[in-house]
Amino acid sequence: MIARQSSLLNALARDLRPYQRMAGLVRLEKTGWALVLALTVASTFTGLLAPWPLKVIIDQAIGAVPATDPISAFLVGLPGADDPRVLIFWAALASLLLFGASAALDVGLTLSWVRYGQRMVYRLAERLYASTQRKSMVFHSRADVGDMLSRIEGDSWGVHTLFDAAVFTPGHAVFTLSVTLIVMASIDTDLTLLALVVAPAMFIVARAMGPKARRVAKQEREMAGGLHAHVHQAVAGVSVVQAFGQEDREQDAFVGLTDKAIRVSQRLTVLGRLAQLGSGLSTTMGT
Repeated sequence: MIARQSSLLNALARDLRPYQRMAGLVRLEKTGWALVLALTVASTFTGLLAPWPLKVIIDQAIGAVPATDPISAFLVGLPGADDPRVLIFWAALASLLLFGASAALDVGLTLSWVRYGQRMVYRLAERLYASTQRKSMVFHSRADVGDMLSRIEGDSWGVHTLFDAAVFTPGHAVFTLSVTLIVMASIDTDLTLLALVVAPAMFIVARAMGPKARRVAKQEREMAGGLHAHVHQAVAGVSVVQAFGQEDREQDAFVGLTDKAIRVSQRLTVLGRLAQLGSGLSTTMGT
């Protein structure tokens, strides 16, 4: 029993090792990621405030309902807001200011994410390049240069994609959803619970499409590496290809590889569109 647990722990440690290396790259830019986190929080709260001016127009300016929340009370307390037309002006101005603040925060968040995310990618590419330089001549005699180029130039961006898809985007979504649910529940608990009816359907769509999309995405990366390798071999050995008159054969092989790559890309696109369709249909039915 103890030996089995030890084996499972060792296997888990091996599985987590790539993520630990990625965490090491993230720690090098702690200040930058703190800025990204702060901008994410600020952008989320600004987005949640955006509908409030319209609420004030409907409830206070048109419906004459007493303001019970701090934001509505603030707008109602502005100079001249006892006149519905002036209150509508203040609410419209607040809506414009919130839109400008949200746009500015989104631009700052995007620029920060691009800067620190790409810096992480190039740090990894530098390490891969340095590691390749230190490999033995035996390794280089057996390795495919095209595949190594694909690893350094293309696969490094996989870390960016992984961090975006597995950490940044889900974290942003969970935080936004949590705060949104708190605000919604404070307004109407019954409607909030009713809105959550669509959650199981969206989870089912994600579970159904996720594994298939991962397999096809892996095939797409393998096809890209194969194309790089084929082009490098053909160009590096062009004198041999021409000497034996194999130009048409190499061309046919390249066309075959590109056809396979297109089919894989089509499958990945179809899976992505089906996932979007399922998610959108769940949201529409919930609405």
